[in-house]
Amino acid sequence: MNRRSFASSLAAGAAFASASPAQVLPAKKGRLKQGVCGGVFRGSNLDFDGQCKLAAELGLVGYDLQGPERFETLKKYGLVPTMLPGSSKLADGTNDLALHPEIIANTNKLIDQAAAAGAPNIIMLSGNRRGRTDEQGIENTVKVVNAVKKHAEDKGVTLCMELLNSKVNHPDYQCDRTWWGVEVCKRVDSPRFKLLYDIYHMQIMEGDIIRTIEQNFKYFGHFHTAGNPGRHELSINQEINYIDGENDHDWPTATQAIREILEATRRFEVRVSTSGPTTWRPPFASADVVILNYNSGHLPISKRWPLAVEEEFLSYLRSGGGVVIFHAATGAFAEWPEYNQIIGLGWRDNAVGPGLFITKGGKPKLVPPPDGPRVGYGPRHDFTVTTMRNNHPLTQGMPREWTQRSDQLTHGLHGPAEKLTIISYALSKVTQRNEPMEWTRLWGKGRVYVTMFGHTAKDEDNPNLRTPGFRATLARGAEWAATGAVKSSAASMLPDETAAPRQSLPTSPPR
Repeated sequence: MNRRSFASSLAAGAAFASASPAQVLPAKKGRLKQGVCGGVFRGSNLDFDGQCKLAAELGLVGYDLQGPERFETLKKYGLVPTMLPGSSKLADGTNDLALHPEIIANTNKLIDQAAAAGAPNIIMLSGNRRGRTDEQGIENTVKVVNAVKKHAEDKGVTLCMELLNSKVNHPDYQCDRTWWGVEVCKRVDSPRFKLLYDIYHMQIMEGDIIRTIEQNFKYFGHFHTAGNPGRHELSINQEINYIDGENDHDWPTATQAIREILEATRRFEVRVSTSGPTTWRPPFASADVVILNYNSGHLPISKRWPLAVEEEFLSYLRSGGGVVIFHAATGAFAEWPEYNQIIGLGWRDNAVGPGLFITKGGKPKLVPPPDGPRVGYGPRHDFTVTTMRNNHPLTQGMPREWTQRSDQLTHGLHGPAEKLTIISYALSKVTQRNEPMEWTRLWGKGRVYVTMFGHTAKDEDNPNLRTPGFRATLARGAEWAATGAVKSSAASMLPDETAAPRQSLPTSPPR
């Protein structure tokens, strides 16, 4: 069910809610057991009886956040009170030792009421920090949950600590990050204590929804769903669609391929640093080159790195480090000005900056904003890649043309487009323009190599990652970013059938 279709049903429900006797329709069968919260009925003019009738007709199984005083109405329509409220107040909760006697009494009473009504869950709330550290909040919460967990286990009722955002809706709320709630679950160690994972709230706080659910599913007892921004239904207009770890592609497959390609040259020792924990601090300073296979979403509201990590990254590059921007990483950090300068071109709106294409004569040409096609791509396909004729080390020794297999050819990239050296391009079937596929730039004392090759999708074969031309360009691009020179021979990485009979550019000393 999406909320838009639900809202349209409400109008019809209002017309007949009082005109016919209540009746319970057969529940719709499906993979998900869906319930509802009262907020979706705002503006419907339905009383609680009418809301329950409509919910039952839509095939919902339960109604969240309703207390014992409404159990009879829910029962009348075959609905379950799926999440009981009332163990504490939102701002005054389990992290306050002074409130523990009251919370214990309330919770034990609710456990009895829930068990009698067949209600599976009771909500718990951490309360606001009010100066408490994370550890203090965790310790206090574990104490009060331990005092009631045996009764919950005996009665078969699950206590669910709700994760809420503290950035927008509930300032200072303590259980505002998944790791905090998971740590409480681990210490309580009871099958009857879990988390209420609210997708809207955690998208605001953390993003990374899918990977978080996959890695912590055993700690989640209940879900609330809504998109962000606006708390609307999950849709293409909601940033929640930009998911899959820290990338909207199959990033684990890409990371594995990058590691294999680079280690096969025997010129690289690869270490992987995966973002996520609040303590995450990638060791930029110890690296010769940093490869970003990262994309938290291209919208202006999308997730940024912690400020300390961003500053360390910029300092690393500014002082002479090397960076490889891998495919989807051109869509990250739309509101980070320095990052836009670093990548030069990215998955950006036309108004952000110029576009760029390569003329039939092989010359880069800027397109002033907001002109040019919008950023996008066609289906995966084989296409011919043309190497630029210039003196950059990355073009030297590469075939004039080679074929990339089953890859995504992105068009309409925009950005500052400053001080870029185009390495290769390909003709887009969508725009009928030569679109840049690789480019470099210097930033501070550092070197940046950007590759648009390497699209990956889950449950699909990715032959593009095995193409000799792609493997050669990636390895050589990483070497140039690390050292400023390219000693790896393109010929040794490309079989004869890939390079011949096409003309190869002469080799010249690195600059």
